[in-house]
Amino acid sequence: MSEKNPSGRIEYAARNIIFGLIGNVVTLLLGFVSRTVFIHTLGITYLGVNGLYTNVLSVLSLAELGIGTAMNYSLYKPVALQDFHKIKLLMQLYRKAYRYIAVLVAVLGLLMVPLLSFIIKDPGKLTQHELIQYYLIFLFNTVSTYFVSYKFSLVNAEQKNYIQTNIQWITSLVTLVAQIIVLVVFHNFLFYLLIAAIIGLVQKIGISGYLNHRYPYLHTKEEGSLPAEEMAAIKKNMIALFFHKIGDISIHQTGNIMISTFINVTAVGLLSNYSLITTSVMGFIQIVFFSVVSGFGNLIATETIERQYFLFRVYRFLAFWIYGLAMICLYFLLTPFITLWIGKDMIIHSTVILFIALDYYCKGHRIVIYNFKTAAGIFDADKYIAMIQGAANLIVSVILVHFLGMEGVFIGAFLAGLIANGTKPFIVYRLIFHKRAVAYYADSLRFATVLGILFCFLLFLRNSVFTKLSVMRFILFFFMIFIITNGIFYVAFGRREEFLYLKEILLARMPYQRERREDGKERRIKKWLDGRVLWFQTLWLRLVKEGILNMKIYHIRKVPIKHKDMNNETTDRIDGMKKLEEEQRKNDITPKDIVNEDVAEELTEIYHKLLNHTREMLSAYPKSKKQYHLKEYISSMVTNRTIPYVDRFFWPNGLLAVALEHSFQVSKNHQDFYCMVDYYNRWFASGMKLRHLDYGINGYSLILIHQLTKDDKYKKMIDRMVHYLYNHPKDEYGSLPYRIARNKDIYIDSIGMICPFLCRYGSVYHDPNATQLAIKQITNFLKFGFDSKTGLPYHGYNRKERLKYGIIGWGRALGWLLIGLADSLPYIASNHPKYEYLCESFIRIVETTIKFQKSSGYYSWQLTAMEGHIDTSATAMISYAIKRGVSIGILDKLYLYHAMLGLGALERSIVNGEVTNASQECMGFGMYPQNYGKYPWAQGPTTALIALSLEEILKKDEDEKS
Repeated sequence: MSEKNPSGRIEYAARNIIFGLIGNVVTLLLGFVSRTVFIHTLGITYLGVNGLYTNVLSVLSLAELGIGTAMNYSLYKPVALQDFHKIKLLMQLYRKAYRYIAVLVAVLGLLMVPLLSFIIKDPGKLTQHELIQYYLIFLFNTVSTYFVSYKFSLVNAEQKNYIQTNIQWITSLVTLVAQIIVLVVFHNFLFYLLIAAIIGLVQKIGISGYLNHRYPYLHTKEEGSLPAEEMAAIKKNMIALFFHKIGDISIHQTGNIMISTFINVTAVGLLSNYSLITTSVMGFIQIVFFSVVSGFGNLIATETIERQYFLFRVYRFLAFWIYGLAMICLYFLLTPFITLWIGKDMIIHSTVILFIALDYYCKGHRIVIYNFKTAAGIFDADKYIAMIQGAANLIVSVILVHFLGMEGVFIGAFLAGLIANGTKPFIVYRLIFHKRAVAYYADSLRFATVLGILFCFLLFLRNSVFTKLSVMRFILFFFMIFIITNGIFYVAFGRREEFLYLKEILLARMPYQRERREDGKERRIKKWLDGRVLWFQTLWLRLVKEGILNMKIYHIRKVPIKHKDMNNETTDRIDGMKKLEEEQRKNDITPKDIVNEDVAEELTEIYHKLLNHTREMLSAYPKSKKQYHLKEYISSMVTNRTIPYVDRFFWPNGLLAVALEHSFQVSKNHQDFYCMVDYYNRWFASGMKLRHLDYGINGYSLILIHQLTKDDKYKKMIDRMVHYLYNHPKDEYGSLPYRIARNKDIYIDSIGMICPFLCRYGSVYHDPNATQLAIKQITNFLKFGFDSKTGLPYHGYNRKERLKYGIIGWGRALGWLLIGLADSLPYIASNHPKYEYLCESFIRIVETTIKFQKSSGYYSWQLTAMEGHIDTSATAMISYAIKRGVSIGILDKLYLYHAMLGLGALERSIVNGEVTNASQECMGFGMYPQNYGKYPWAQGPTTALIALSLEEILKKDEDEKS
């Protein structure tokens, strides 16, 4: 899951954010209704008890010891690599630990019962019996949670926090509605608590069943245990997190207890109204920040330090903007809102609000540090800082509460929080980024200065203009604060790199405008469509920048393309290119003088959309609708025939996997890698049935997966495929028939589908038999499958019947043959007796093929049919093979002209990341349906071609984003 391209981590984060926002809006609105009804039916004392018990049970959660955080961190890597053995072992450990925690919390909670009378001051009409009764219900809710909550760690490690969010907000919705009804009808606090406990229990039982269904492999007990070093690391983290837990609870969960003990429980009730608002605002904001923390775990596990550091700065800048705006709004609007909502009797002193807002802002920056530190697994380095914070908060708060009252509690919390704000960035910079934290503290000073100026201006505005309170004035003041704050932030920081990056992401997610063609099909309208020539020029210049070509861009259009005399045209074209190359050297024009960077950025955007769809297609092709399955099922019941098998692991998917490998090899985007891993894991889990010869294409990229993961599972899969090919029937010349039913028919398709895999296998695992089998397929087809007049291949041949089948020059036939040669030759030893022959054959076939390229850059579905329908699959496969041939040094660089001309044509056929105008799947010799659409055999090679062509651009793009 990963994300140089934002589609991976950003897509998950966006989904988490959207669902989180929906849930928070619903629960927030109902929360205000419920709180209003609560105050008017039960009173402020009951509200204080409710808030107090929430704090008390939060303190008891100290027993959790930070196991949840430690286990979440431990799950990031095995989930990313889909190491199910380790996942199951971790979850078994997690389940056992949480059961012990539940028992411990229950025991500690019961021991707290005799102390309730000491921490609840002035309970009013509430008896001790009632207080204990209510407390035990709170305790039950807390303890029962531990039997389910551990299962969400796996969901969160997959970056699918929205699942937990959806469950929580739906439950909250039902609970709040039920509680409002109970309050209106019965005016009873006991019933109010019981209805929440019952709904919560039903929710937990339902969640447990749902997650068991979602992860069925967790039902089976996994034998073995975690390695000793991993257990030691987990225990170390747990000990460190225990210290963090003490510090966190002593700062954030003791305020209500101190206020109840030293002031009274009614003050807790007053404060809880403010807490409802601040907690709701915090909930909205934390959706953004905690929705991406799983992505940080994946980021740190897969990306470079520089990319981590850049995204940290973006994350921290976003925190400043959002929490700075929230701090300003809370201070100026909190008390007016409470006044309008429930009256002047419910407000607290402005000094308390000031320190609540300040602590809120500082907490935002601490969240950034905490989330990144947690994702990196750094828990031990700052464990004593947490203890110091906790001690400072308790000492300062207890002293000041005697002199200042409620203000003293919040001053203590604020000062304790500043300890973390000042020390933890130093640790994160040193241990994660290996940098000094000077830049962090300098930015903190800049942010604080801007906020200070803004605060003084708004304070003056409020005291001079908004002196009276009304609903309309409140709304007007809110919008003025919002506009002024964001405006000042933009003026002060609008040119920062972090802001521009966030702006780029936001704009990239905006939907494109569309218009209808006369034939009813949609097409994109982008500004670069007005300059297609400029697009192609810039692409060509990127090749100049790579050092592959040296020529002036405008000369591309000066090379005439005349189809009347193909041989002369090709000769003239190459001669002209050589002259231009020499002229370029004389003029000594550098890439910097002519490259248009803005257009180049658009090229990478096109590529990323193409790549995103390639990833999606790998897991979804072929798509089959539920209606189709239902229809087939009914038909099978009536006719007693077998339901057609939907195969998602045959050659089109393997071709997509090869494309993702090229993308990964070029840009090192680990999302491509994990997409391939997921594909092969699903194939392995399905039983890895090898039904046809063409499944061999899957083995090509599987070799890379094995080399990088060192997992023997993948080696067993590879060996199984090789043995399948070894044992496959052969004709008398050693060629493998494409269809066993016609065991003498040899198809050209198999050259591209199995030969690169066999040659790579032979090279990597030192098996000359595999290489020899591949070379036999190629040389036999070169000998028996070509038309002597045109120099183009037939679709296939049958040596027993001495016949050649299919049409001459079928576009994809050339594509499969050239791909087979281009991807096999890098793995054939240069001293092999057939190596020179294969190289010469490859050059000869390419030279013949490019004669039939249209002036538009396309190839026809049949090469010789110059007025026939274009075929993007043929164009993509041939152009990719030429580019690959140049990359491996077999073809001269001058042939890049034809590859790039083909790429320019393919660009015009890309719509929303999908390659159109690909001819339908061939059904056999002479069976070429004239239907054109979007298929993997165009999508995959196009993706690979652009990845190779834009190698330097992609690397630069990834470096800039990191």
